[in-house]
Amino acid sequence: MNAALLPLLLVLLAAPAMASPAQTPVPADQVQTDPTAPYVATLAEVITKGSYDTYAAFIATQLGKRRYAYLEPYYGNLQLAYEAGRIDDRMLAYAYKPFETMDPALRKPLSDWAVASPKSYAARLAMETYLRGQAWPARTGATSGPVRPNAQALALAVAETEKNLKLGLSTKPTLSLHNQMLNLRGYASLGLTRQQAVQKAAGLLKQSQTADPANATVRSGFMALLSPRWGGTQADMQTFAKSARAEGIPAALADDLDSIVLEDAADQLSSRGDLRQALPLYKEAARLQAPFYDFGRVEALKNYIQATSREAVAKDGKEPATPEYLGLLDLLLRDGRAITAPGWYYGQRGQLRASLNRDITGAWADFQRGAQYGDAASLYNVARVYCNGQRGLNVKKDAKLCGATMTRAAMAGSKQAETELKAMAPKAPPSIPTWSGR
Repeated sequence: MNAALLPLLLVLLAAPAMASPAQTPVPADQVQTDPTAPYVATLAEVITKGSYDTYAAFIATQLGKRRYAYLEPYYGNLQLAYEAGRIDDRMLAYAYKPFETMDPALRKPLSDWAVASPKSYAARLAMETYLRGQAWPARTGATSGPVRPNAQALALAVAETEKNLKLGLSTKPTLSLHNQMLNLRGYASLGLTRQQAVQKAAGLLKQSQTADPANATVRSGFMALLSPRWGGTQADMQTFAKSARAEGIPAALADDLDSIVLEDAADQLSSRGDLRQALPLYKEAARLQAPFYDFGRVEALKNYIQATSREAVAKDGKEPATPEYLGLLDLLLRDGRAITAPGWYYGQRGQLRASLNRDITGAWADFQRGAQYGDAASLYNVARVYCNGQRGLNVKKDAKLCGATMTRAAMAGSKQAETELKAMAPKAPPSIPTWSGR
């Protein structure tokens, strides 16, 4: 995120009439006629040029400090902009994304926001989004099996969303319908049969099409429910994608639905070990999702990278080490993009930065980021630097950090770290060869 953007965002949240970021100027007459314009410009700046992590941390800080006077006008005006057709549902969903993974310690301030603003749809949408996030643990790999929800948290999420929809606080409650659509994936935990879940989902889809005929979020959620992962079939998915395109939805949205079909087919091939046939499907799905990368829509790209890695290991016994593979990682890890579980990808890029580019500074930054997300290889490489020191990075030997980080790497699954720890046991940390690129 632009360093000047956070103070500016704080000002915008407090004062709707203030100007938007310098990079995205809003004409004075537009600000006067459209009070939502500064908020939309700020969000657009975050999505296209900013850092999602910084944005999410900023929102969490405002919530933790109970700055509802900032949060309410920000999210309230974005909802108004959506209802007026100035932004789409995918852009609005990005604004609420921080609540999906918010620290449970902030649940009380989040609940208090709705108390402070009893007629606020924004406050209630933030809460139901948080509850949905608590119900569904994040997927950490490119696996095709379903993630099991937390049944108790799921029941709370469903009840909260139903209550909000009944209140009728918004003319376009698309994101609430989206939340409920995703919750229905846990139909077994909710005591529903698959047929009942699909019937309920069809009702939510119809409501969303009435509120916003061009919505992307509810359609993609319905498509997910139709997938084999949740008891559906490829034929169901293909039929829905064709019918949606026939409705005349925007071409990019229709392409995105097609990408979900391709990605699911690739997942099934990958799970059977048929990477050769899965790779072109992942690649095409990633191409179709490209217009939405900045919104964090990078699932197919992540899976394409993983499948490329797995095929290289199966064929040559080692990870790919080509400029093309590094380019894919650079595309995925563009600074600021919203990505789930990025640790492994940072570790991969760190290795290539060191071996291909001899960029030890960039490699060190990637290993540190990967280590923050618990990636075993990243933790191992960070540990080796602490064990040996690295002049080029101005990092001195640190036996305490060496042992602690090597232990974390071993616990995360690094066999190399386990070997190093055994060697360390009888004496002080030995001289360990540094990672390539020193």
